[in-house]
Amino acid sequence: MVLHDIHGHGFFFEDAVETGNVLVANLALGIHSVGGNDSDWESPGTRDPFVVDTHDSVLETGSRFSSSAAYWITNPNNIFVGNIAAGAGDSRGNGDLERNSPGDAGTGFWFAIPRTALGDSGQKPAYANVNPIFAKIGQFDHNSSHTTSIGLNFDRGTDIEDANFNSNF
Repeated sequence: MVLHDIHGHGFFFEDAVETGNVLVANLALGIHSVGGNDSDWESPGTRDPFVVDTHDSVLETGSRFSSSAAYWITNPNNIFVGNIAAGAGDSRGNGDLERNSPGDAGTGFWFAIPRTALGDSGQKPAYANVNPIFAKIGQFDHNSSHTTSIGLNFDRGTDIEDANFNSNF
């Protein structure tokens, strides 16, 4: 599969309950940050027609998302083999805010792994025991990231935690 000229994340595993998927030989290129191709990037919800009301924009701040990812992964229990991320970037951070100017921000493969299920899935009893942060990482071989500021990123995903997170976890 080929994704091109995407606003937001490309291959998007949203609720952290997506497991057992196999992504082989996909190409994601031309990934733009939500609101990233606009000179007013600090307020993405006010002018980018591609912004949707999800955890991608609700908590947007200057440091919330410095970029979108070609592959946004919230549960590591999936298989990624031979995938390519190319041209994930926008004008943030390079001083050139000209429209459609690819900049130095962008992530190829972003593992943002929360402690619990997110979104609507986090409200369903079937997913009450889903703990992505403790899931085993599936196969991740022969993937490449080109023309992105960050090729591979792992973080705990605490800025996308669902409202049901219990600090006694």
